[in-house]
Amino acid sequence: MALIATRLTVTDPEELLATASEHDGLRRSYGCTGLRFLRDYADPTKILALMEFPTLAVAFNYIQAASHIDMLANPGALGSRAEYYEDL
Repeated sequence: MALIATRLTVTDPEELLATASEHDGLRRSYGCTGLRFLRDYADPTKILALMEFPTLAVAFNYIQAASHIDMLANPGALGSRAEYYEDL
């Protein structure tokens, strides 16, 4: 299993959930098997998003597709930090 962990700054959690649900089909089509959000209670505007994929290769395929889509919709938006983990 591979995880993509991204730290997000969120002003409206309801908007985050609505946006996430809009992209469920896209994530699934690229092999995402799970999505979870963890709140940082020390700073309520920070949320950790965790996406699960069966392998690291599948996760990287999603990253490439999502990066391309983000760049088309919002050039310069890829400034957030993402971390990638693989279950060994």
